[in-house]
Amino acid sequence: MFFKDVLVPEHIKQQLIQTVQDNRISHAQLFAGIEGTHKFALAIAYAQYINCTNKQEHDSCGECPSCKKFAKLAHPDLHIVFPTAEGGGSDGDVAPSRKLMSTFRDYVLENDYHLSFDDWLAYTGTEKKQGTIYARDCDYILEQLATTSYEAEYKVMVIWKIEKMFHAAIPKLLKILEEPAPKTLFLLLSENTDLVLNTILSRSQLLKIKPMDTQLIINTLTTRYGATPQAAEAAAKLSEGNFIQAKRLVSDSTAISNNNKLFQDYLRCAYAIEAPSMVEKLNNIIDSLKNNSREVQKTFFINGLRVIRQCILLNRGTAQLVNPFDEEQVFIEKFYPFVNLNNGEQIVAEFNKAIYHVERNGNISIILMDLALTLNLLLHSSQTK
Repeated sequence: MFFKDVLVPEHIKQQLIQTVQDNRISHAQLFAGIEGTHKFALAIAYAQYINCTNKQEHDSCGECPSCKKFAKLAHPDLHIVFPTAEGGGSDGDVAPSRKLMSTFRDYVLENDYHLSFDDWLAYTGTEKKQGTIYARDCDYILEQLATTSYEAEYKVMVIWKIEKMFHAAIPKLLKILEEPAPKTLFLLLSENTDLVLNTILSRSQLLKIKPMDTQLIINTLTTRYGATPQAAEAAAKLSEGNFIQAKRLVSDSTAISNNNKLFQDYLRCAYAIEAPSMVEKLNNIIDSLKNNSREVQKTFFINGLRVIRQCILLNRGTAQLVNPFDEEQVFIEKFYPFVNLNNGEQIVAEFNKAIYHVERNGNISIILMDLALTLNLLLHSSQTK
């Protein structure tokens, strides 16, 4: 993986390159950012550059034996640990990450290093289970780092989604994070640092990666994936900086329009839920969503958050920051008075709660109905304050 192919801001790449050139490589680094920010690609590009035997000024050479092995994720001094839902299966003593490494490698390469936790579990057929980094994975980390490197200058341990590490396993990791062997590099990747224990945060150098720029998403979708400018723009706006989400959406441009209309109908039903006709319509919306994948359900609520935030921006007098789709313009102009400074924060919290429950396989029918009832109270409360 080359730095030039990683979809993060150039100053972040240069910052990492400079640490190598100045011989200031911190032994434990935490790359933090939402899903879809190409953190895994950045980690591999960094590790490849560190161990490249013919470094260029701004990137690895791509031709030395080390670079060629990193390109296949097959370097003997590159170790990767990631969440799984197997728990080791019949091979009770084998670390799940080690057992599934070949599958994980295929998943990474097939998806251009754009990693999604839900997609990974679906790839292994375990989407209805909870993925975890197990104690045996930590044993594997200790085993691999107890020996000297085979051929590279640095032995690299990449831990994808460190927040998924089983808490009872973390003490095994802390000592080696605090007192690592020479020329050992930990690259920890997280999508939610609030879930990472402070004992890990305090031992790591934090690098925050912002959501992807809208224009970068548009350019990448059109040049690398052949999307039309119109579909790319719509997907980029809806994804809010999550490239994986944008890539999903651009594959079906009609899904974006359908999602927007469905959400507008849902808000109308929530506002007037006392009317029998609206209850029937709400039930139809629930029926249309409950048979879809968890990812589609999650997208529905994420889109909802985007609309709610634009309503809040209008109420705050920052109309220049509002950027709706054409078919949303009229709806938002009519609806925004009901989402104001009195209830906006609570409404956002309720949508985030719904996303949380969807991610944990909650019953979508109950989630949608509960949210609609809560929204009814919040939307009407805006008129009395």
